[in-house]
Amino acid sequence: MVASALLASSAEAQWQLDGILLSAAGGDQYAPTIVPDGAGGAIIAWADDHSTPQRIYAQHLNAAGVPQWAANGIPLCTTGGNQFSPAAVGDGGGGAIVAWADSRAGNFDIYAQHIDASGTPLWGSGGLAICLAANDQIVPVIISDLKANLPAPGAIIAWQDSRSGVPNIYAQSVDGQLGAVRWAANGVAVAPTAASQTDPVMCTDGMGVTLSNPKGAIIAWTDSRNAGVTGQDIYAQRMSAGGVPQWGASGLPVCTAAGAQQLPSIVFLFSGNVIVAWADSRSGSSDIYAQHVGGGTVQWAAGGIPLCGAAGDQISVNLATDVSGGAIAAWEDGRNATDHDIYAQRVDGTGAVLWSLDGASVCAASGRQMLPAVATDQVQGALVAWVDQRAVDRDVYGQRIDSSGVSQGNPDGVRLGRRTIEYRPQIISDNAQGAIVAWTHSDGFYDKVYANRIFANGGAVGVPTGPVAAFRLFTPFPNPARAATTVAFELPSAQRLTAEVFDLDGRLVRTLARGREFPSGREALRWDGRTEADQAVPDGMYFLEVHAEAGSAVRRILVIH
Repeated sequence: MVASALLASSAEAQWQLDGILLSAAGGDQYAPTIVPDGAGGAIIAWADDHSTPQRIYAQHLNAAGVPQWAANGIPLCTTGGNQFSPAAVGDGGGGAIVAWADSRAGNFDIYAQHIDASGTPLWGSGGLAICLAANDQIVPVIISDLKANLPAPGAIIAWQDSRSGVPNIYAQSVDGQLGAVRWAANGVAVAPTAASQTDPVMCTDGMGVTLSNPKGAIIAWTDSRNAGVTGQDIYAQRMSAGGVPQWGASGLPVCTAAGAQQLPSIVFLFSGNVIVAWADSRSGSSDIYAQHVGGGTVQWAAGGIPLCGAAGDQISVNLATDVSGGAIAAWEDGRNATDHDIYAQRVDGTGAVLWSLDGASVCAASGRQMLPAVATDQVQGALVAWVDQRAVDRDVYGQRIDSSGVSQGNPDGVRLGRRTIEYRPQIISDNAQGAIVAWTHSDGFYDKVYANRIFANGGAVGVPTGPVAAFRLFTPFPNPARAATTVAFELPSAQRLTAEVFDLDGRLVRTLARGREFPSGREALRWDGRTEADQAVPDGMYFLEVHAEAGSAVRRILVIH
């Protein structure tokens, strides 16, 4: 018990208030994808244009938030053209298989790479060609085929493919030991039609445990074959481990109700069974619906069941397992006419919703909350991360909700990022009832990838999980500082604040905030170690003075270059 407590304390000490920067290289790093490393940490891959052409890079963060591979990450492919849209899955041994869209042939093709636990790419400097068909292949999604008795894990990859002139969904299986594709060259059409198929999502079918009975995949997508009659619909297909469609040549209609059904999310329940959720406009506005699919048939009412039919639009739904044969959905919710909030709902395998009618509130702060990502907490609850505009900037926030839909930390979540422009958070479970979140951060000039952790109590490093009683100014970190340093403070209510840095002679060096309004709770300011004239300050002692309506305080900062 003592050892466990010490480990948890050590892990929390490594994660930082504003997150871990994964690459300090020049140019842009963006569009992260994140997978568990199997030991409480994460492997994160992203698109990186600090060199030409643009490459896919990856980094391994252990459970303490410490990078394990080379500074600024490892390039997964060092030949070919520009590379975009990475999608990753863990290999079960501390590494990952990553797929991406690649323009080396002029159009976009799908390539993949296996990177092991040491950060070594295993499938050559150019990666493995998954699909080289005509026209564009984009937006890959990937799952592991990890199962007993296989010498090395492989993967199943699906993507949006325009070889016929309109996008259809194709898939391919990769042998992890040989680094070779298993199915027909350039992949198999999962349900070929003359109409558009987009937005693929995929999970395992869970069927296989041995070489003679291996795993396949269940794929869902937005389908336009009935666009003139019902609008866009949701279809699904199960692909066997041998690449053979199991639910008919045209796939299974999950929902063909009136209006548009689009942007599905999918989660595995048990062998051959999944829950699919989507945004649905049959009522005129957009609501959240779901369906249980198993054995090639829909298990709930025709057209699915509503998870939320509240006023306004509900969009951007994402699913996670509740580890009890059901799912937890989180979405962006417009029932509040002035902005959007984040809501969630838990549904069991019979189609019964378990939380409040139309969902439980995850965050109802002022401003708009959008683009939620969700992961299981392994005990029938979930972790949710989202983009939040309660302040002027877009920040990434997170929250844990328990099996009853009750928030475990601050009622409106905790800030994970740097208070600037942040978007598209990705989230995974940390196997300790918390989560690790990765996102893209923009300072107005360059995009960078950051990651941070939400702990089981719903808090993040340096962020309280209850109401703030009084003004507090914390010790700057790092201190001594070689360059930038960050100082956290707490406010009992929204109020204006001024923060200034002075030298030993009392001369003003830098104004960090002047009469700027901050919300209640814990916030942070960053000093980059430079003057108002944007010159690096000399070594020495400096004083940070912070004056708020609720109080004032001073902290020393020692600068040593």
